[in-house]
Amino acid sequence: MRKCISKLFTAQQKVLGLNSHEIKQIIGDRPGVTVAIVMDAVMTLLGLETGWSSVLEALLSPNDLMSKIVELDVDSIDQSKIKQLAILKTE
Repeated sequence: MRKCISKLFTAQQKVLGLNSHEIKQIIGDRPGVTVAIVMDAVMTLLGLETGWSSVLEALLSPNDLMSKIVELDVDSIDQSKIKQLAILKTE
């Protein structure tokens, strides 16, 4: 769990470094498999609908999405979300 929290913290810091050009690139392109899986995991942790169309909708207001990611309370992640993440990993 500590390793996951460490990776989440690193990801949160990287999100803060995204600029508008990078966000537009994500919106404009169909993502690779890895990007799609990571974004589905992010959406799951935030309690949002998964799938690329939902990701695109969330990216329409990137500052809101980024603040939700950065403000995510890792201590409040329940077991059901962790199980959902495990399923995403095996798909």
